[in-house]
Amino acid sequence: MTEPARRLVIAYAFPPYSDTSATVAAKRVLERGERVDVIQNAMDEMRSRDDHLDEIAGHLVARRSILETVTRFSVWHSIEPWCAEGRAQVQRWVDESAARGELVAGGSLPWTSLYSRAHFIASHILAGLVKQDHPQLHWDVEFSDPCSRDVTGAERHTPVSPGELFDEVRRAVADAGFTPPETDNAFVWAEYLGYCLGDEIHFTNENQADYMIGFIEDPRLAERVRQRMRIAPHPTPPQEFYHRSEARLDTDPDRINIAYFGNVYGTRSLSPVLDGMAALPESDRRRLTVHVFTSDPEDVARLVADRGIADAVKVGPYAQYFDFLALTTQADLLLAVDASAPSNATRSPFLMSKWSDYQGSGTPVWLMEDPTSPLASSTHPALVLRTPAGHGSAAAQALARLARSGLPSEQVAVSAG
Repeated sequence: MTEPARRLVIAYAFPPYSDTSATVAAKRVLERGERVDVIQNAMDEMRSRDDHLDEIAGHLVARRSILETVTRFSVWHSIEPWCAEGRAQVQRWVDESAARGELVAGGSLPWTSLYSRAHFIASHILAGLVKQDHPQLHWDVEFSDPCSRDVTGAERHTPVSPGELFDEVRRAVADAGFTPPETDNAFVWAEYLGYCLGDEIHFTNENQADYMIGFIEDPRLAERVRQRMRIAPHPTPPQEFYHRSEARLDTDPDRINIAYFGNVYGTRSLSPVLDGMAALPESDRRRLTVHVFTSDPEDVARLVADRGIADAVKVGPYAQYFDFLALTTQADLLLAVDASAPSNATRSPFLMSKWSDYQGSGTPVWLMEDPTSPLASSTHPALVLRTPAGHGSAAAQALARLARSGLPSEQVAVSAG
């Protein structure tokens, strides 16, 4: 008989849906290596499907329930049916396991542990209610980024609605011995559920932990989080994952091929590289190619054409995950761009998820760094080239150096001066 799962995973985003949070959640399951039961959302309204993503951890999924509730990033009226159906599914599985004699010895549940991941805050709200229903479950709560603050440091807000769900969430916080926050912000409530009920509270880096804990007004709760926190960077995939796809990067062996995967504007801007390429003399530019894989390739292609650098910058759509991994191994240099520190933070709390994938590729990395970011202090040998984020002159200098001298044999930092 197939071994039953002893861990319940509640992940609003999970394969086969193409979403960074879904991919990381699957990598977490793979990293732990034990069988799981999964409750997830049917995300067809918001995300495309990539059935290959189930190759990450699908072999470890014993039971799976894909709830067909309305898909929204954070709207309370979508969280309410998700939680109602999710709790009903938990009870169905408990009853099913009891009938099979698969409950944990001496207990009333088939599982000993519970895992949830945000972003999508619906994951933590449902998981918090399940923990409230079954306090014997060991709840691992993962915060990939701050829930209630965006990348600029502004409060991310969506209102709760009065009703049974909010009453239960509020009661769960109070029953844990903490004063419920005086806010209608669902993002804050998702954080508080994890802070008050979580047995282990996972952050991707120390900066993020300090930043998020700094917003907790109750010193007792802040201390609880510090005592239970764990720093858990995103997992690097197994080497075999980099060779599953036959995707090929259109490289020129006479050029240094630099690959960038991500958005071009916002807090992680590629503008310095595009401007730097435009500033190079043609003799240097023809020794380089920048391959950009992004969410809006047509818009980026126009920016490239406006700068007159289409001969050296190739633009394409986002690559599916296994294609992306394969492509990282074929470039000469990978480009990573830090998110800037928010205005209300002394250090950047953001550790890009793709860094975990870059590490396993074996390809050198050029980091456009925020000086306060988690990666800025890293001594990882893959980080062979560093320039300050947002500085076109430094990017131009780095590109010229690459064109004239090739890839650096040791770590090089180019200043903005």
